[in-house]
Amino acid sequence: MIAVNANEVQVTVQTKIKFDRQIVAIAKVHNVTTIYSDDDDIRQIAGRAKIKVIGLADLPLPPEDAQLSFVLTGEAEGRVPKIGDERGQENKT
Repeated sequence: MIAVNANEVQVTVQTKIKFDRQIVAIAKVHNVTTIYSDDDDIRQIAGRAKIKVIGLADLPLPPEDAQLSFVLTGEAEGRVPKIGDERGQENKT
């Protein structure tokens, strides 16, 4: 069983709320209309300040043609590239 000091928990919660309020206050001063966050406290405080909050799950995925593709090189096959040699050499370790 873990011992929890109620005073430490209270200070931690108060500190988090203070930071959340600062984030929303700074956004308000800079005329921000939307905050991107999954934090429920930010969502609640921003709502009172009339700032829209969008969560990560609410963001649309980019179209596939806009996503970068990559090709695995010899490293994935146990090969270590040799300087100046794009093909790499067999890894003997």
